[in-house]
Amino acid sequence: MNTWPADHKGPMLVYMANCGDSCDNFDGSGNVWFKVSSEGLIDAASFYWGSDKLIAQGNSWTQVIPSNIKAGKYLMRFELLALHPAGSPQFYPSCTQLDITGGVSGAPTQSELVSIPGVYQQGDQRTVWQYMGTTPVVASSRTQRRCVYQRRVGSCSCSKLDPGCSYLIRRTHFDLQAYYDH
Repeated sequence: MNTWPADHKGPMLVYMANCGDSCDNFDGSGNVWFKVSSEGLIDAASFYWGSDKLIAQGNSWTQVIPSNIKAGKYLMRFELLALHPAGSPQFYPSCTQLDITGGVSGAPTQSELVSIPGVYQQGDQRTVWQYMGTTPVVASSRTQRRCVYQRRVGSCSCSKLDPGCSYLIRRTHFDLQAYYDH
């Protein structure tokens, strides 16, 4: 079994982008991505990150998709951000295609869309951790990133993903060997 290395601590983020009619030739540039979830520094006292949660779940991640997302073709981007190298975060993205059926007419607003690359900048405090074994420079990344898309009554919350907003569950496993190879 492939495992995520415990010393590669950092947040786990999930973004989605509507591909239009097909994801086959979708290039994903521009402000087309919206955040579905983010697990940053979960517990500062025990130094427990989103990456630790991934490990605790057997190197598997279950993602809840907002129940009010409109039907269509989407890319879902899973991103692990390893903060152990000082000033040089390591990004480990993986994408999967989804065909969402039975959705409603909900869609993220322009202010909820980001560009990848572009959502992070060199030296951005969200991607800096001084060195291993220390407390991170910044608080939980959940509160400092773009809001999580979770339209229920036109609200957006940066503090946490409200489980009452999501009902459609899809499980996606990805091969960690592709991201980390000794």
